[in-house]
Amino acid sequence: MCIRDRHRLGRPYNILLSIGLVTELVERAKQLPHALASAPDEVRLGSLLVMELALLLHQVSVLSHHIETHRGARRGGEGPA
Repeated sequence: MCIRDRHRLGRPYNILLSIGLVTELVERAKQLPHALASAPDEVRLGSLLVMELALLLHQVSVLSHHIETHRGARRGGEGPA
C-alpha cells in the first residue's frame, strides 16, 4: 500500500492495523508454549523455536515501523524511508 492510500484511509486504517499487529503478537506468544510442547526431539524443537522467534521479531519490527511512519506523518513528514 502506498503512502497516498494510507493518507486517504487515515486514522481508521492506522487503528485497525495497530490492533491487528498487536493481536497477532499476542496470539503468537500464546501459541509458542503449545508448539514447543508438541516438538518431539531437540533438532525439531530448536528449529521451531528459532522460527517462532523470527516471526515474533518480524511482527515487532512491522509494528515499530508502522508506529514510526505514523508519527512522522503526524509531524508533517513521510516518516522513515
